[in-house]
Amino acid sequence: MSQSALDSGKLAEQANAVNEIYRKAYEFHGLFAGAEKSAATEFAFQRNIYLRSIAPIQHALRQK
Repeated sequence: MSQSALDSGKLAEQANAVNEIYRKAYEFHGLFAGAEKSAATEFAFQRNIYLRSIAPIQHALRQK
């Protein structure tokens, strides 16, 4: 396996870990704030995940 593939695998693992943290925080907020999980709220959450974790990784992979 090439170094680039190994780096990509590590980045994907990190992205999954970050996504899980955001998912848990979102669920925690929903439980204690009594927030309804509307389509708009879910969209905002997914966009937040993308902007904070996936987009920087995609950018890093494009730079290689």
